[in-house]
Amino acid sequence: MKNTRKGCGGKKVCVRGGALAAFIRILCLCFVFFILGSCASESRSVRIISWNVQTFFDAHTCGTEYKEFRASGGAWNREKYERRLENLSGFIKEHPADIYVFEEVENEEVLQDIVNLCAGFSVFSQSRPQAVFAFDEGGSLGIAVLSRLPIHEAAVHQIDIRALFDGGGALNRVSQPPLRPLLEVHAESGGRPFVLFACHWKSKSGGAQKSELWRDLQEGLLARRIRDVSSAYPSAPLIVCGDFNRALEEFNIEEDAVKGKTVRFTYDVQAGQTQNAETEREYAELLSAWFIGGGPGSYYFRETWEKIDHFFYNDFAFAPAFSVLDSGPHTQPGGIPFRYDLYKGTGYSDHLPLSFEFFTEQPKSTGR
Repeated sequence: MKNTRKGCGGKKVCVRGGALAAFIRILCLCFVFFILGSCASESRSVRIISWNVQTFFDAHTCGTEYKEFRASGGAWNREKYERRLENLSGFIKEHPADIYVFEEVENEEVLQDIVNLCAGFSVFSQSRPQAVFAFDEGGSLGIAVLSRLPIHEAAVHQIDIRALFDGGGALNRVSQPPLRPLLEVHAESGGRPFVLFACHWKSKSGGAQKSELWRDLQEGLLARRIRDVSSAYPSAPLIVCGDFNRALEEFNIEEDAVKGKTVRFTYDVQAGQTQNAETEREYAELLSAWFIGGGPGSYYFRETWEKIDHFFYNDFAFAPAFSVLDSGPHTQPGGIPFRYDLYKGTGYSDHLPLSFEFFTEQPKSTGR
């Protein structure tokens, strides 16, 4: 299924989805966004920050919220919402970037409120912000992208599984759980296009093994889009980021003497979508930012660090730099995420934000 919607300035923006209803909204926000340099043709870096901001609901009740975030009679209220907005806008002020990717945002109104609070910051300049918000019909939370760079196209992709083959070749009906869509954004910097994918895969709630099937299927969807985009734009930087609910060591990591370590995204035929395992295997390979560094992890659970938030990239994202933003008001001693506490109204998120910077073309000062 392919649709078009009017984007910024009347421009048509391509929207794709499966049989299940997943939606995308392209926003031109009313305030300025920041510029960190000239948009001249010279090579310049692009900085992207990705952060799961943990159940960032607004102050209105529409019926799709988590029960504890319904404003009528519960612990959640406008005062707590506004405090969360102030905290996030303060983070943006301290950590300027070209693009922000936020997982677990309720709607586009939250994005507008964030930008309204950020309008007076010195890092902002005379440039209209662009934003993309993707969500699944009936879902509670979506994926948001805020960009100071031009966005030329955005697409949303969703899997739609009604039945799966079991190990014996029998076709069985299944009930697909709520899954957040894959968001694809085509942007440019200094006249050079690049493609960004934003993900939030199925959580391990209810059991890691039981839910792994759905992460495998989301991986397969991403693998096909990586392959298609790489074929259509063979020399464009390609970046994938988000909360994958899968640790680095749980991915298929390949290593050879020429390419070094890569992560192989594979359509797992054992997930049961086909009877023919020989003809349906697909994969795409990218590099992991965790191979550069970044510390022990981005998510702290049961006194253990996990690397479940990721940046992946191809060979055309030049001179990559990666870091976990593990200091500041959004952290506790030891760099542990300052988890948001609904009842106290304190904290930020149970994840740490990740920062990834790259050049859209080879910098003159470095060798490839």
